[in-house]
Amino acid sequence: MMGGLFMKTAEIIVTLLYSLIVLWWAISAKKQADKSGAKFFASSKTFGALVAGLAAATTGMSGFGFVGGPGLNYKFGSAVMYMGIFFTVSYGLMMWLNGKPMRMMSVITNLETFADLGDVRYGSRTLRFLIAINLIICIFAYLGAQILAGGYILNSIFGISVKAGGLALLIFTLIYTVYGGMVGSIKVDFLQGILKLFSIIGIIIGFYYITGGMGHATITIASSKLFGPQFIDPIGHPDNIMLPLAMSWVFVLAIGVIGQPHVNTKLYSLKSYKSLKTFGLVGGVGYGIMSLLYILPGTAVLYLVASGQVKPFKVPDETIFHFFNHLPPVLAIILFAGLLAATMSTSSSFLVIGSSIITRDIPKSFKKTLSQKEEVIWGRWALIILTIGAGIFGLYGGY
Repeated sequence: MMGGLFMKTAEIIVTLLYSLIVLWWAISAKKQADKSGAKFFASSKTFGALVAGLAAATTGMSGFGFVGGPGLNYKFGSAVMYMGIFFTVSYGLMMWLNGKPMRMMSVITNLETFADLGDVRYGSRTLRFLIAINLIICIFAYLGAQILAGGYILNSIFGISVKAGGLALLIFTLIYTVYGGMVGSIKVDFLQGILKLFSIIGIIIGFYYITGGMGHATITIASSKLFGPQFIDPIGHPDNIMLPLAMSWVFVLAIGVIGQPHVNTKLYSLKSYKSLKTFGLVGGVGYGIMSLLYILPGTAVLYLVASGQVKPFKVPDETIFHFFNHLPPVLAIILFAGLLAATMSTSSSFLVIGSSIITRDIPKSFKKTLSQKEEVIWGRWALIILTIGAGIFGLYGGY
């Protein structure tokens, strides 16, 4: 009883303390963000490869990775490791295909957004408008998923409903994004990236604490009537959909992710195009390491269910919380902070991208241009509008 009360109190304290640190860190970027729309929307030519690269890796490892990833591992087995492999490869491919052209074009002309890129490259305001509308739809869908992931976290900590928790986390992300724009978002992503990398150490310790080692976990899962050998086989069972699903990830993750706006936008933030290779290396290696955040917890929970320590459950997204519940309290509290970081890092980038679409891309499609200062002012109002829209989409979008 006392142990549970201590754990709950500590989780609340860590959550509030972490929130204050994030707010302070983002607000410290306000002076830079206020300089121009280029700084607010794209943090243009502001950061080195280490900061921008780690921020890109952090943005890729969203709440889906930390909550949905272990859930997929529990549902389909070890083939989920392909997600980490293909995501890691995508950062190198992005530098090869997108990096230099995008970054060089931003030196020659005033590029801040994806829609800018389409307009400048093809000389078409219609294309600019179509890219903007397409991205807005994607942003609402993605933020809806982030609301769900954040809701599960705050539901576990504070006992509030999943939807209320998701909205609370989205509003908090809005507050620090309004102040810092993309400059603040990247600074916070870098901070969260460091936290996630430290969380890996805790994940590894926790995995061995629960299972006794990968060999023991593998044998237990393979010999279980509930799971069987197919759950630890990298290609799964012939009757399972996992193999064709994993192969589709070659296109969805290794190739499809190359065009992700919240990762590509970080290219504009580099001080020099000469650091593109380092950016790609830091992003790819960083994400590869972070992929352990869903591979190890998912495998550990498979072991817990196979060994009878946890009853089989129907909601895969609960996997990470079963993992936390079997850790020593101090270790679980540290990892909760990493889980919060995973949820917020992607949301802030998408909010800024959506704000730039409303304030910059759509007006320019109709030959309307705001000054740099006006872009910042209206960009902040656009963030609020986006958050309201994303909240409605998350609540009633059928997630």
